[in-house]
Amino acid sequence: MMLIEDDIEGAKDIIVKTLSELKDALGGESSIFLLPGYVILAEANIIDNKLKKAEEFLIAAYWNYLKYKKEGLIINFRFN
Repeated sequence: MMLIEDDIEGAKDIIVKTLSELKDALGGESSIFLLPGYVILAEANIIDNKLKKAEEFLIAAYWNYLKYKKEGLIINFRFN
């Protein structure tokens, strides 16, 4: 909703706050369930032309995916 209203910074703040609050409930820092939030943050930073920050979120998402996959849990996850 905030992205639609062109408040990218406000939307990013809400997403970061939400991820921080839910991180433990979702399985910790390297949880696969954090991936959607990381991808959304990456997209918001791309829109905001903060490509280095977007790259950091994509790296974090990919790292969590690799860690999840390495632990023997196979998922069918596709980025659109």
